[in-house]
Amino acid sequence: MRNPTLLSELDVAAVYINNYLWGVIKKIDPDFVSSYNGIVPFFPLSESASGDAPWNDKPSIVYDRLFTVSKSPFYPIKTEQIHYAVKATENQSLYLGSAIQLILDRQDDAAKDINEFMSIAYPESAIRFHHLRVYQPASAVSKAGGGVRDFTTRQYQVSKFFVDAEYHTCAYDDPKLFSLVR
Repeated sequence: MRNPTLLSELDVAAVYINNYLWGVIKKIDPDFVSSYNGIVPFFPLSESASGDAPWNDKPSIVYDRLFTVSKSPFYPIKTEQIHYAVKATENQSLYLGSAIQLILDRQDDAAKDINEFMSIAYPESAIRFHHLRVYQPASAVSKAGGGVRDFTTRQYQVSKFFVDAEYHTCAYDDPKLFSLVR
């Protein structure tokens, strides 16, 4: 287990999920991913971080993360909600949204696959996922339109997805790291 010396070295669950998700998309459609020239198009918090110039008509994903109350009183178990906004055309939004759902909305099977991915790509990580769940907020679909999106006014669509993730961190077992937070 690594002992972080910089904030950028801390384990962030959303970053691991994003990299796993992009890696699976890369296996599904290598040609789609190759158009990004090695850049993973997931950007934290503000769309301004992604910019417009490099993406042209390519989809990008902006995310934010929220801590939620854990159902477990055991402090190493964390519950997090990741908000994804997929900026894409109608067709791209349909397929990327479906990919996010099919890849991540598998509860403990998705967690097992992410943990396996992390054991290879990030062996020093202290995070171990328990389960993931994907859903769309009710506000992503117009209720007034009978639950159908209106693409006539916005050709470039922003689709929103929530991912609930539960995980634990082994960092609490590391006396060096624990001494840093005292």
